[in-house]
Amino acid sequence: MISGVMAGTPTGGADWSSRQRQERFRENRSAALRECLLGRRAAGGDLLARALTASLAAPTVEKVSLLATLGLLAMVGEKPPSADQVDLVARAITDGDTLAVAGLHAVHAQRAVFAAETTTARTWACASATAVDRLSDAELATCLEIVPLLAWVEACLGCRYDAERHCDRGAALAVHTGQTVLLPFLLLGRGLAWLPTAMGQRPRPTTPHRPADGPAHPLLASLTGREREIAYVAGTGRKNKEIADELNLSPRTVELHLTRIYRKLGIPSRAALARLMSQLGDVTAEREVTAERDADGV
Repeated sequence: MISGVMAGTPTGGADWSSRQRQERFRENRSAALRECLLGRRAAGGDLLARALTASLAAPTVEKVSLLATLGLLAMVGEKPPSADQVDLVARAITDGDTLAVAGLHAVHAQRAVFAAETTTARTWACASATAVDRLSDAELATCLEIVPLLAWVEACLGCRYDAERHCDRGAALAVHTGQTVLLPFLLLGRGLAWLPTAMGQRPRPTTPHRPADGPAHPLLASLTGREREIAYVAGTGRKNKEIADELNLSPRTVELHLTRIYRKLGIPSRAALARLMSQLGDVTAEREVTAERDADGV
């Protein structure tokens, strides 16, 4: 039917088709979430998993949206997105796609929460929050599932003020853009953030502050020592030959190490690695202040 209408729409046809695709996509996503909210979580998860598997030709934002929506189902009893599902989306992300990076990092953070890797989860959540906060409302509204997912992770980590702030922004956008099916998940994150206070407990970070006993950033713990060394140098913008000369390696060896680094960190390119290394350096201090504020109940 769409092709017939498109044939009779010589002007603005591509825009019309894009809008129709977006509407159908949101309807399908909403149907999966409704299944979940009605207690049929497995059915909703199956719908989303099949859609993600069939999304090879879909725009990246749709892939990220599906992945984040699978994360929403994990908030209410399903498993978080699998490593294969995360990898499928990570391969589609292009350099400079802040929205997609925000979603991917939020999913990484949730997976770390489920694995009880609290420090790693906090680092991924910091990176996701930084990206989300850089997005305009119009940009964020195109993949709004990221917000309740991120807020839930922040609530689990004891960052109640960040969780509340993101829930408030997400709720306003959900109402304004007609994505009200996301409101229950936003309310869940907000409620979880304030649960300790409601129970009369003093809010505190989920882990005490202590000197690091491993890699400078837990996010890099999956890398070998050599891979971390190359990641730090590559993060400064040096080319493969420059890295090879500095570390007394061959350019081919550097290239192979970088390929493994990208895969382990779920990033698509050297530029994305540079941004991530910058975020790991710039964001940690800011988030530690937030954690201290949470601990003091400010």
